Amino acid sequence: FADFELKDNHCKLMGVAVLEEHRGKGIGRKLVECIIGEAIKYNCLSVFLLVSEENIAAISLYNSLGFISKGKSDKMLDGKPIIIMEKLLVN
Repeated sequence: FADFELKDNHCKLMGVAVLEEHRGKGIGRKLVECIIGEAIKYNCLSVFLLVSEENIAAISLYNSLGFISKGKSDKMLDGKPIIIMEKLLVN
């Protein structure tokens, strides 16, 4: 599952989820790569997302795809701090 929203030349990655029995097979990477591709098609300047700072696997995936941390959100996810990450799509 993946969901995204396009607004003001930016793409917000709303959520990515892979069933536990299918994790580690590159499905999450493909989903995020497809969303990046869609954002590029719509001339977005960046893709951004929120991720729990405890979700090390997701953070590692996003880093490997060129996302960088933009700091912490003032909101929480399931009582845990959230990191804002962004991937710029223009040079």
